Order: sequence, then structure tokens, then C-alpha cells
Amino acid sequence: MKAFELEEACKIAREVGDHCVALLMAQLCSGMPIKELIKEQIKLWKHAGVDENISLDRLKLFALVAGESFVHSKHGPIDVCEGFDWKRTYFSSPTASVRDTLDLYETYFDTSKTSYIYTSIPKPEYRGDDFELEINNGKPIYDLCFHLLKLFCTGNHTLGELLNPATHTADPLDYRLSWLMQQVLLSLGYSHLSEHVAILTHVNFATQLEAYGLWHWAIFVMLHLKDAGKRKTAVMNLLQRHIEIDDTADSIEREKFLREELGIPSTWIDHAKAVKSYVAKRYGKAAIYFIQAEQWNTAHEIIIEHLAADVIINDSSENYDYLRNLLRPLTPLECSSTISGWTYQGQLLWEYMEITMNVESLLRSADPRGISSKLESLKQRLSSLPPKINQFPCLTAKHRLCQAEIAKRTLHLARSLLQSNENKSTSIYQLVSQLPLPEDYTQQELRFIVNMHTT
Repeated sequence: MKAFELEEACKIAREVGDHCVALLMAQLCSGMPIKELIKEQIKLWKHAGVDENISLDRLKLFALVAGESFVHSKHGPIDVCEGFDWKRTYFSSPTASVRDTLDLYETYFDTSKTSYIYTSIPKPEYRGDDFELEINNGKPIYDLCFHLLKLFCTGNHTLGELLNPATHTADPLDYRLSWLMQQVLLSLGYSHLSEHVAILTHVNFATQLEAYGLWHWAIFVMLHLKDAGKRKTAVMNLLQRHIEIDDTADSIEREKFLREELGIPSTWIDHAKAVKSYVAKRYGKAAIYFIQAEQWNTAHEIIIEHLAADVIINDSSENYDYLRNLLRPLTPLECSSTISGWTYQGQLLWEYMEITMNVESLLRSADPRGISSKLESLKQRLSSLPPKINQFPCLTAKHRLCQAEIAKRTLHLARSLLQSNENKSTSIYQLVSQLPLPEDYTQQELRFIVNMHTT
């Protein structure tokens, strides 16, 4: 009957032989007259003193039919709602609004307004009967549905209380329903949610998804952060923790989801891969991904610090091709202009490899046409290298060896280009004095120049 399943209630009453109660309940749909008559009947029983001869449960049933939540009798105060859950304990007139009904219900369990609690407290459903009401920031935690009713009635009910997971689940870290509820309420125009609570809900739900391996959906959640800076930082942190450096079927599918469904810029994904590659000491991959992420300066630093020296020292065409492919995207002015130290680092290596390959190609060429003009051009380019070589940063012993190899190779190229030059010894001497050559190599070259003059 408390669930207003009158037909079932009447059937049970007939089965136990209580036809009077069955007839009484069958008339409830007729409206207020029957309720007023039963209410008057209860008063007459009390006045005549015969209510003490009526069982407590039967009196509760008559009071419920009369729409009374609390009555006095010879048995003492009778709480009709005793044993009901809080969603079934609303008593009000048919013309009362939802807000009036809710306000009346609150007075039934508000100890500041009444000395006796007439109804069930709206505790969360997962709590048992022996549950002691939990307190959060000095306020009791009520059921989520109760908070929704309050929000519907007032329009400005505190959303922080409503979104607390404790209102609907025993797991304080389960923010699934809280986050979905937050998004629904925001879409309905309830904008009085504090930024702190909104961020807390986003972060906690994203963390929960991440813990279940759904980090790509955690990114979807973090994209709802209003602050653009915090949003980018949160997404980048998630990407750096979970993005895979090497492509797999699963990683390709997730990256496709991030790019096409969530609109994550490719540069963000490449930057995350670059960071992970660098941490894993896969410097070649790191440089490539930093270039794709348009982080020109960082890519240049990695190339110079970790890759270039080995390529120059090993001195092979395959290694040169590898280094040239890394440096090529950095050579356009819009990229190189943003790189610190480009002139005497990346540009030096690029020009050095270009000149080396051109000279070797020219010397192997059997076509004499245009050789002189090309030689002159190469000589001018070669003469511009020594100042840059001197400024090449020698971070380690390997870099010093790299610098020496570039200097030695430059001198060797100059000697090859100056074979027919009358001032060959003078030009070579100038280069020897300008280039940062090892001491023994410098002495060897000077001895060669002296021998040229004495013969």
C-alpha cells in the first residue's frame, strides 16, 4: 500500500479475510472524502478510548489511509512512516507543490525544528539500517535523489554536496555518476558550480579511467576543463604517461581516436612520443618526434648533443644521409631562425656535409665543363667554415674529437681544391692557423708546408 499498489494490497487483505480493510483501500482513489471520513473515525476512537483495543498495525493502516503521518493514541505516539524508506514518506495535500511537500518532509527529520523525528532520514541507499549519518564539512551526507529534489525546488542547491560520491556509492573514489551528473546539470544551465569542485570531479574521474587502462577516455574527460592552460597540461601529462613510441595495432587505433574523435593536435602526440623517446635514450626517435612536434630548438639540441658527433667521427655516406635527413627540416629560415646556436652548430654540420659531398662528386666527375666555376664557389664556402668550426660547442671529449675531425677534413678538402693554385701553401697555412686542429696534426701540416717551400 505504501507503494500505492492498491490492487495488490486489496488482494492480500481479501486473502487473509479482512474484507473491511480491502473495501476501505479500494475507495482510496475516490479522493479526499474517504480520507476525511477515516480521519474523523480515528478521532472518534481516540475520544471514546477504544483505540487501545485496536492493534497498532491496524491503527497505522487506518492512519495511512487517512493520509496522516503521525497520530496519538492510547498506545502512545504512532509513527506511520516507521520502517518506510525516505522516498515513501511524503505527506501533503493534493494541491501542495513539490517544494511545499519537500519542505514539510524536511521538518519531519530536522531536529532543530522538532524534538521527534517523524520520518526516515534520506540516507544513501547503500547504507544499512545501522548506518550512522556521515558528516562532510559539518553537513550530513544525504541521498543523491534528495539533493536532486532540493536542486529542482530551489535552483541554487549546493552542487558540491550533490556531486559527492558518498551520496550514491560506498566507494569514495568512484566518480562515474558524479561526473556524468555534473555534465548533465551544466548542460541544463546550473552554472553555480565552483571551479574547484568541477576540476576535482574531472581529475578524479580521469584518474579512475586511467587506473582501468582507459587513458584515452581520461583525455576525453580532461578536455572538459575550462582553463586552456590546465587542459593542455593535463592532456599532455596523460599522453606522456601512456603514449607508445613504436606503432602497434592498438596504439594506432587509439591515436586515430585521439586525432579524429577528440581533435587532439598531432603535435601534442608527437611531443609526448618525443619526451618518452628521450627518457628511453632513443635519441634518434626523440629528434624525429620533436621535429614533427615543431619543437625545432629541442630537436636541434638533441641532434648536436647525442647524434652528430658519432656521425662525423664514423664518416660514412650512410651516416651522412641519416644526419642530413634529421637536419633538413630545420634548414628553412622559419625554423632555423628559432634555433639557438644554429649558425655554428646545425648549419655548420649541414654546410660541412654539403661541401664534402660536392667536392667528392666534383673530383670524381670526368666532365671538365663548369668545373672551374664550381671550384671557386666551393672555395668560398669552404673558407667560411673555420670561424664556425671554432665556435662548435665541445660538450664532451667526443664533441672535441668531432670538432677535430671536421677541421682535419676541411683542411683535406682545401688541399684537394688548391692543387693547381700558386698560393697553395699560403692558403693552407692560413687554414691551419684558423682551424682548431690537434697539436700533432698542426705540426704535421706545418712541416708539409715547409717542405713545399724548400723543394
